[in-house]
Amino acid sequence: MSIRAAWPGGLRHETNASGGVSRLWARILVHGDHGRSLEPLVAGLSGSVSAHAGKDTVSVHIDVPTAQLEPALRALANRLDDHTLASAALFDDEKRRALEELHAQENDPMQSTLLLLLRTLFRHHPYGQNPLGNTTSLATLTQAALTGFQRTILAPSAMTLAIVGNVRF
Repeated sequence: MSIRAAWPGGLRHETNASGGVSRLWARILVHGDHGRSLEPLVAGLSGSVSAHAGKDTVSVHIDVPTAQLEPALRALANRLDDHTLASAALFDDEKRRALEELHAQENDPMQSTLLLLLRTLFRHHPYGQNPLGNTTSLATLTQAALTGFQRTILAPSAMTLAIVGNVRF
């Protein structure tokens, strides 16, 4: 079974000041801490989970055996309902990882050239921003801002849920 939950989000809903918030939210949602991580829950169901923040959407993708559909949906719903999202330690750790990834990207000639091309083509549009954010946006991003992003942009009413596989009702 393949489950995909998607929301309008990603670069289109970010500014230069909030750059990287979609990607950071997606990473924290999957990794979590203190028993709130989707990874071990889904792995315990013999499945896999990933999250993605793109240009227009933020999504979570879960693959599980057919018999595990209901527990997987329950795990996803519980995680999405968790408004604490992450401890301060996890939040800081994920921000540090994002900054490391940003610095590695800046030192990669191919990636930095692609980012320059996108900034040039989409000069006055959010698509010209780096999906990872920027040093300033990541340094100033707070847990409160991440929670606000989840409550406004990623509201349950804005979610599209798709289930593919041998679904029986």
